[in-house]
Amino acid sequence: MNFIIIRIIYSLVSLLISFLLFQSYKREGKKNKNLRDFSVFFLLFAFYRVFLISYLFTDNLKSVALNYDIAVMLYFIMVAIALKIALSFLKANFQLTISLIGSLLFIGASVVFYQIITLNIPEITPTHGIVFWNVNPIALYITGMSGFIVAHFWVYIFYLNFRNGQNKLSKLKSFLIMISSSAFGFSSLTYFSPNKTAIMYSFIFSFIGIFGMLIVFSLRLKKLGLKNGNDSES
Repeated sequence: MNFIIIRIIYSLVSLLISFLLFQSYKREGKKNKNLRDFSVFFLLFAFYRVFLISYLFTDNLKSVALNYDIAVMLYFIMVAIALKIALSFLKANFQLTISLIGSLLFIGASVVFYQIITLNIPEITPTHGIVFWNVNPIALYITGMSGFIVAHFWVYIFYLNFRNGQNKLSKLKSFLIMISSSAFGFSSLTYFSPNKTAIMYSFIFSFIGIFGMLIVFSLRLKKLGLKNGNDSES
């Protein structure tokens, strides 16, 4: 299996989801900031994937390592956006939201800075497009766990929505988002891993996550359950 092609497909699907969300944002009069933020999330996800395959465009492994650091920076911004949306569902106050997001971004900046000053050269298997980044295991663990924790924060929120859903469609959407969020969490945990086998499993989790979200956001309902501070009822 060629993982380069898979990454390209993920990027294209992410762009499609971003487009669908932005169209919904415009249909609702640009009032729903969560739709806007989620659109930005998937736009960044597409670019994140592109930076991870930068070795297709250069033979300079130091440049590839730096592009990985850019991808990690985008990753932490995405996790921060996901956390911001989750906190809005819970109607968290502004001070708590800023404190948590600021802490997360500080951790992300610290990880990226450390990786830049150490700049380990990655190992690449050109045939299948699998990259072993040779990053410090602690940096990998912090990166992976950040996404895993926030993703399962989403699982908890949409479990509450699933439990309290008033109709089958609402429950279905909540269930799909729970599954997709959990898959994204495990994808983060396995991709940012010093274990080469785990990295391969991350592609399976990514597949489940991104196509699960595509199903949810392609339902083309007037309300997608991303109202500010509300649950995901439709």
